[in-house]
Amino acid sequence: MGLSKKVREYWNNHTVREIEEDTLEYARNIPKKVKNVLKDPLLKETAKSMLHTAKIWTTGIAAVLVTFFGANSQMHFIEKGIAKALERYDKQGIFYETGYLWQKIDFQKNLEELISTGEIKEEQPMQVTSTPRPFDDVGDFFKFWNNEYRDYRNLASIVYHTVKDNLTIAHHLEGVFPSIQALDEFPKNDSENIVFNDRKGRQLAMIRSNHKYYTLDEISNTLETALIIQEDERFRKHAGFDFMSAVRAYFVNKKAGRIVEGASTLTMQIAKHLFVRNGANYDKTYERKIKEIMLAMQIDYTHSKDFQLEFYMNNICEFGNGVVGFGDASLFYFNKRVADISLAEATFLAVIPNNPAMHPYRADGLKLIMQNQARLLEEMVDEKEITQEQADQVKATVFNFSKPNSRIKTPFPYVIDFVNSYFQLALEDLGLPADEFDLTNPNGLFRMTGTAEFNTTLDRNLMWILNNAVFERRFHWSQDYAFMITNANSGEIRAICSSDEIGQNANMLKNYDYPTGSSLLKPLTYALALQSGEMDVGSRFDDTKVAPIIEVDGIQKASFTITDTSSWNISNYNKKFHGEQLWTDLVKTSNNIVPAKLVLEMNNGQMTGAEMLKWYLGLLGTDLSRYTKSGDEIYSSVLGTIEQTVFEANSGFRVFHDGKLIRNAEDEPSLILRNFTLQDHKFEVEDNIDYEGVLADNVLPYIQAALWKSLNGSVGGLSRYYAYGKTGTSEFERFENTHGRLTNATWYNLVIKSKYYGDLVFTGVATTHKKTGYIAAKVHGPIVKNLVKKLGKTDSKGHFRNLNNIIAASTKEPETEEVSKFVISDMSVLINNYVAMNGPMINKSGESHFIKGDKIYIKDNAYEVLADLSTRLNAKSRKKYLKALNQLRKGVYTRNIPLVIDINDIIGTMESAKRQEHTYINSLEIGTVISHLRKEF
Repeated sequence: MGLSKKVREYWNNHTVREIEEDTLEYARNIPKKVKNVLKDPLLKETAKSMLHTAKIWTTGIAAVLVTFFGANSQMHFIEKGIAKALERYDKQGIFYETGYLWQKIDFQKNLEELISTGEIKEEQPMQVTSTPRPFDDVGDFFKFWNNEYRDYRNLASIVYHTVKDNLTIAHHLEGVFPSIQALDEFPKNDSENIVFNDRKGRQLAMIRSNHKYYTLDEISNTLETALIIQEDERFRKHAGFDFMSAVRAYFVNKKAGRIVEGASTLTMQIAKHLFVRNGANYDKTYERKIKEIMLAMQIDYTHSKDFQLEFYMNNICEFGNGVVGFGDASLFYFNKRVADISLAEATFLAVIPNNPAMHPYRADGLKLIMQNQARLLEEMVDEKEITQEQADQVKATVFNFSKPNSRIKTPFPYVIDFVNSYFQLALEDLGLPADEFDLTNPNGLFRMTGTAEFNTTLDRNLMWILNNAVFERRFHWSQDYAFMITNANSGEIRAICSSDEIGQNANMLKNYDYPTGSSLLKPLTYALALQSGEMDVGSRFDDTKVAPIIEVDGIQKASFTITDTSSWNISNYNKKFHGEQLWTDLVKTSNNIVPAKLVLEMNNGQMTGAEMLKWYLGLLGTDLSRYTKSGDEIYSSVLGTIEQTVFEANSGFRVFHDGKLIRNAEDEPSLILRNFTLQDHKFEVEDNIDYEGVLADNVLPYIQAALWKSLNGSVGGLSRYYAYGKTGTSEFERFENTHGRLTNATWYNLVIKSKYYGDLVFTGVATTHKKTGYIAAKVHGPIVKNLVKKLGKTDSKGHFRNLNNIIAASTKEPETEEVSKFVISDMSVLINNYVAMNGPMINKSGESHFIKGDKIYIKDNAYEVLADLSTRLNAKSRKKYLKALNQLRKGVYTRNIPLVIDINDIIGTMESAKRQEHTYINSLEIGTVISHLRKEF
């Protein structure tokens, strides 16, 4: 009798239970000699493992053998027997929780453990467990066994000798069966995954972390039909493994000389996901395939067809771009609920899981999908599921796909990274490991399996208003920009907009810092000077008199002496002097020279001006490390050299609203997050805001009035609104933006009393482009005007206009003594040398026109006339006039020994300026000055 006949005869005459009992009996009949060997613990464990495995493999391998010998009439019986055996051992806990589906369940459990306790269990390695044994392979054990007991009559021995050349039991014992209980434990996510809401609960953004679970009732019947015909036509007829399809596929592939038809059922594809995989790839071995078949039988025995189909359509089918499940695929590609898709869309989606790497966003992928769709349509026509006319209509369909990034749904993509950065801070405060919850990492634990809801302080309506204003500005693609609006009273963030994209960590909003220009520290310097008594409400300043003027590389600059060996030489942004002005006008024109004088001279009795600025910036959290180097002083920051983030600048400017500052506002999560829910666990964000008083109430109205004038000077047309602000422009072509282009930073800070959103602070930074120019008012002006007119309340009582009138009425003429305070090294030496070298300048009575006490000055009827005239000249004559003025000052105000200058050269320069001056009055005045100089000298 042939071996195959023995197998069939034995199988037909014994039940599954009898086969199992026979196998156990075989083990019980081992001679005493072998039993003694088995006392060895390691060998005993090997034997136990073999007994458990043999119960399954004898039936499984026999089923495969019977298949090839045509015993089709016995298949359902065999499948049921295998399934019952597998189910029994699975319930006993013999099988392992390993593989892809179990890994995802473990992620979910770890996440829950992490959230509830703050600790995550050490992840168990996802690998097949090997059974320790003393023999090199089980074949050696059988040889040892058979040397003592040569009985070949029972099935275990027959099966071993039948398959040992191809599928050795030794190899199979290396692995374990995965438990199918993962199917019941697998999470059915019915939430909206990771959701970001504004302060009123309105959605701002949503990330589909893994996928939403859809029941069969929510899935199109057309899609179910198309999928079954495409993947497993006999799905509702077979018992997990379609033996007839396997045989047919074998002969079809053999005839074609290549694999053109597969034999995997839907149930087998579910079973495959119970195994370990490397990325998206599974080990392609006979061992795994046979295990897969057997597990499919168990799944089909224990779970209904509807359960299998629902599970398959939700958790197994992949569509490229990280999309899993037909429900998410329908939203991703067609922006439709899966219940609403058309026949064309259903058949299109049904063929993608067969090769998800060839997705529609690839040109070759789209072509392949259309070919497979056409083949599926013909099969559906053959099965009379659709008509030929319907098939032809579908083939003519042109699809309009959603954007590739539609897995993340938001009109404000920068919200995700920005909120995530403060979510990380909040997690640290709660003692949770922030890395595990990184919302920007698509492969992270939380993004893969997490669900969350973030309730922020943002306002969706205000977000739209800000974004529309920015987009109407039409920035060039090479420009970087970031804008923020906060509540002036609480400091909470109400709206943001930036050029940042998802995954860029909100760099423009939170990480990059640029020089702020004159937008913040200049108005602060005037406010601190008012508060310290260095100036009063009516103070006027003449930037031609506050310091000696020197020429550096052809540019007129005010020279402030810092030490005996160093000086600080600065000019205004337009390289010109402004002459005598009210301090509010100096704020408006962003004068550099006068704020420099103030920061050098003011002192509140506890700190110098430089120390006040350093203290203030330290409260903001601004990086001051650059000012710790030898010889590098903080006072230069008054000119806008300090580099800040948008958040720091915004928090700093709100001090002009109520005089208070939030300490390190950029590190306070409660300013953007109110609470968040992770996996149904709700966390409140603790408010740790710490306010610091900076400016007194009696100072604020006047600095606000000055900033109101500044706003209308830079933008214009906004004088009737209750709003005030300040521009700032850094040095042109100094900084490199994220596109690698040399550029400069432009800033605008603004306070608006709005109609519906309370008092707001707006801050914007943008790099420049040749089309926008490099002055901040040009870059941000359209946005500022749009926001003020859209949001701002009308200043019906003329609050700021009245304040400016009060300031103007309080104006005090600059005192000669005050404007003549020049720092000169050794005044007595200078005076003696000057008198000795300039004898003709001493009058007959021995009194000098230029010396009074220990100070050197030019009397009103000379230098004052020159200075006043310089403010009224046209551009053509101004340069020559200032050159003459500087020549005169050099002759009088040299730090050591004054230069002897030929007065005729000065007069010659003046005459040249007179010839270029087209205004009769100014030309006449220059002539008067020339006559005066000739008389004096």
